Amino acid sequence: ADIIEKAHSKQDLAAGEVVILDNSSENHVQRSQQAYQKTAIGVVSGAGGIKYAMELNQEGVLDGDVPIAIAGRVKVKVVGQVKAGDLLTTSNVAGHAMCAKNRKKAFGAIIGKALSTPDEEGLVLMLVGLQ
Repeated sequence: ADIIEKAHSKQDLAAGEVVILDNSSENHVQRSQQAYQKTAIGVVSGAGGIKYAMELNQEGVLDGDVPIAIAGRVKVKVVGQVKAGDLLTTSNVAGHAMCAKNRKKAFGAIIGKALSTPDEEGLVLMLVGLQ
């Protein structure tokens, strides 16, 4: 299970999508769009039937409607070949992660570590670890 904080979004985001900061509005996120985005902050919680275990919040201060996994294990949408142990980052496929093969570009853009290979839905179990 994972630990979440909630944010707002102007987009309709799905569980398992990788999100980045939306610099146009405070406490807002948007779907990732490019490989190695350093504004990546996590994954929308709830994919693959994994429900979050804990929510960190302060009512009326940093609330929102999008549950973003900030720690723990979560399922994430991926593209390309991914195996357990790979570091994951944003990809050129909107809302999807990929294996971070370019370590120089990956610095500051890592969202976590793969704990499995992709399942039939293209989801990988990931340990959240922003770096």
